[in-house]
Amino acid sequence: MRPTLSDGDLVLVDERQITLRDRSVYAFVDVTGDARIKRLERLDDQLLIRSDNPDHAIEIRKPSEANLIRLIGKVVWSGHSWR
Repeated sequence: MRPTLSDGDLVLVDERQITLRDRSVYAFVDVTGDARIKRLERLDDQLLIRSDNPDHAIEIRKPSEANLIRLIGKVVWSGHSWR
């Protein structure tokens, strides 16, 4: 998610906000079981997973996969870790 988020950054996730608002940043559990933070967007019946890092391609989840994704909540704050 660079430049928005870097490894080691702290995030505050509002678990009450689980209604998807296009292009907002969410913490979620993907179909692989991995916890991730990305921008999510619905397109028809598919789900687009976007990174703010232009080096990463947009991922598409088809309806059968999109229904398996579990939203944890919306990222409402982040703090950069200065190492």
